[in-house]
Amino acid sequence: TIPSTRVYGDQIGFPVYVDLSLLGADFFNRVASDGRDIRVTLGDGVTELPHELVGIDTVSDTGELYFKADLNSSSVNEFYIYFDNEDVSAYDRTDTYGSESVWTNGFQAVYHFEDSAVGVSNPDVYLDSTANQYHGDDENTSNDTSGLFGNGLELGDSTNDHIDLPRGVLDGVTDITVSGWWNIPSTSGGADRMILSGANAGVPDEFMLWLDNDASGDDEFIFEHSNGAEPWDFDNNGVWDTGVWEHFLVTGEDAIDEVNFYLNGAGDTENPDPQPIDALSIDNGGLVIGQNQTSVGNFTAGNNFIGKMDEIRIATTVRDRHWARTEFENMV
Repeated sequence: TIPSTRVYGDQIGFPVYVDLSLLGADFFNRVASDGRDIRVTLGDGVTELPHELVGIDTVSDTGELYFKADLNSSSVNEFYIYFDNEDVSAYDRTDTYGSESVWTNGFQAVYHFEDSAVGVSNPDVYLDSTANQYHGDDENTSNDTSGLFGNGLELGDSTNDHIDLPRGVLDGVTDITVSGWWNIPSTSGGADRMILSGANAGVPDEFMLWLDNDASGDDEFIFEHSNGAEPWDFDNNGVWDTGVWEHFLVTGEDAIDEVNFYLNGAGDTENPDPQPIDALSIDNGGLVIGQNQTSVGNFTAGNNFIGKMDEIRIATTVRDRHWARTEFENMV
């Protein structure tokens, strides 16, 4: 059950997060060890919904599940999770109710960071859950895989740690929403930290999301898209290197040349900000998680991301303030 008080504005095609640990011992005693028998329906108990089981552990009684549903902000939202059926198999990701059908509604790429690999130069380690299958290549030496939701991504054991993404995630994109979670220890402060950067041969800062360390006052979150950059101060002398998980969501809208930033579901006091938005041009090798690029594939020393990320989502549609608040409240 999702109470209407946790839904801000009616939401269509919303990816609902379920922390399976909340379902209790009876669920984990009866569900298949790989979760293949899990099914999700509307409150009528009949109408099935697409779902993605990111991970399940029936020994530690934990798991991460998403399903796609419409949410009502004026009445209770009820759903059923079915299990304990040895005669069914898991859905393939391309099936009608498989994982790819959860991440429609404009999603371009979704990274849960559930997988990892030893060493570097490992292709397609970080899986994209959308039908685009823009999987990320592992160039990361950090080995702490604990995240906020199951596993996550740690960067920073080496100053060269990063994840390479296919250029198609952002190349040609105008309207955009990027959201996710960061957890940065205070020991990583004192320098800017790059979340995501996109470059082409002529413009190394074609697209950037980064955290700016401002010793004179409030730290800043900075969003740069094609022609313009917009900084947002963290309110009340706030800082981003707190050692706790923080949720962010940033949007850019081409038709009205406007950007917005939301931290932990709350809109920044500067929203909306006017900034020019044009189609992005990203070269092969020019889209990177965790590094600031001086040219395609070459990095600025000292601005690498140090800390953890989880649940990075990129969409080619502009989410509004109600979506931002509902996404945060659903996952917090």
